[in-house]
Amino acid sequence: MNNRKEIKNIIKNDKNIIAIFSGHQHWTKQLKEDGKSYYILGSLTENIDMKGLPDGVYLEVELENNSIKIKEKHIKLG
Repeated sequence: MNNRKEIKNIIKNDKNIIAIFSGHQHWTKQLKEDGKSYYILGSLTENIDMKGLPDGVYLEVELENNSIKIKEKHIKLG
């Protein structure tokens, strides 16, 4: 992204942003940067354990009064 630094600065300075989500990586993880939580979601069809079945990963998100709860879930496939 050509404007990555500009976007990161907007996120950093906006007090209303409590979480940032991005998807379709090859792993699922949470990062903390400048007091913000970044949730990176793996691909729904990724095969991380190499057993031939998609992982079916998704996040369940609850938001209440500026508090956020995240649960990693997996669709049972195969």
